[in-house]
Amino acid sequence: MHVVPLDNRIVLQACQQKLQFEQPFVNQPNVRVRCAQPQWQLFVTLGNGAAPSSAKTDSPASATLMKALVAKEVLKRGTIISPDMFMLTEMPASGMENQVIVDPQLLVNMELVRDLAPNAPLRTYDLKKAVMVKRGQEVLVTAGGGQGFLITVKAEAQQDAGMGETIRLKNAESGRFMSAEVTGPGTAKMK
Repeated sequence: MHVVPLDNRIVLQACQQKLQFEQPFVNQPNVRVRCAQPQWQLFVTLGNGAAPSSAKTDSPASATLMKALVAKEVLKRGTIISPDMFMLTEMPASGMENQVIVDPQLLVNMELVRDLAPNAPLRTYDLKKAVMVKRGQEVLVTAGGGQGFLITVKAEAQQDAGMGETIRLKNAESGRFMSAEVTGPGTAKMK
């Protein structure tokens, strides 16, 4: 096993303490390397000992380039992202071809699960479906739209849910339970 070469744009300060290694993603060739002083972390990709097939072996400058969405600025964990927060750029492939996201449409209604530095490529495991409604939150529920009438009631969410998911709600006035489809932050529609 060997470590796939890092992107030459990554600059790290020398670690003053013993490095910590862990493999947080099952069935992924990535290892998290952490330093406590100064505090930083980095994900490295492990290879099987042979040179990556996508890289040419002439020189490091001739490595295969690939397109990837990269962050325009620092994005914090929990941020609900949108395509305008990223730009498409070319960067060395370095063994991450199947992990980077290229299509900006895949970013709609998604949330970051870790901080992302400027110019860092967005990877599949950096995202999860955004929570639009949280348990205990007051939700505006509509019914009858498109049938000549529209009823709106307030209900309490009984669970967390993302866009398009069916959620269980409790009517604030009657105390009855109902199900509705999440249509946005704090809103849902009866089916």
